[in-house]
Amino acid sequence: MFSRIIVGMKSGKLALRVTVSILLTLLCAATVWFIFSNSLKNGAASASQSQAVTEGIQDAIGVIAPSSPVAKAEGTAFDRLHAFVRKSAHFLEYALLGALLLFTCRSYTRLKRFWFAPPCIAFLVAAFDEYIQNFTPGRGNSFADVLIDTSGAAAGILFAAFCLFVAFLIGRRRRRKVSAKATVSEQA
Repeated sequence: MFSRIIVGMKSGKLALRVTVSILLTLLCAATVWFIFSNSLKNGAASASQSQAVTEGIQDAIGVIAPSSPVAKAEGTAFDRLHAFVRKSAHFLEYALLGALLLFTCRSYTRLKRFWFAPPCIAFLVAAFDEYIQNFTPGRGNSFADVLIDTSGAAAGILFAAFCLFVAFLIGRRRRRKVSAKATVSEQA
């Protein structure tokens, strides 16, 4: 695999590519660590943290739209908002992981067969994340959370794929401009 990368590449481009690959790998590892560290918090600490985030969101919305039902939520309405914030956090952290996984896999190879790896890795991380919650006091696992996490990863992967596609289109357009200029200068 590395022989395909090295052939035709200048050492500066190779060094940059290797550096980017290592940085993306470290970002993936840090994201997984963040996810697992949140899962290892006991139930009370996790609930307290997410409640503080929910209250912060309520305060921010209260500044923007004081009469909003979100800003005024109390009792069961607050509990529903709190549950929504918790599930959204699952979705968003896995969306970040999915995007990073796709970018990381893409940084190591341009082969099309790598596309299956990010969703599979994200699903395994989500399943293990829920599994380790069995051993954390006040926590439990939920298959629904695995589905939410995997859906978040899929959204992140689709976002990253879109970014790669846009980058491809921009690169193709630049290459066409350069080749058109070269053709014009050869004709002159």
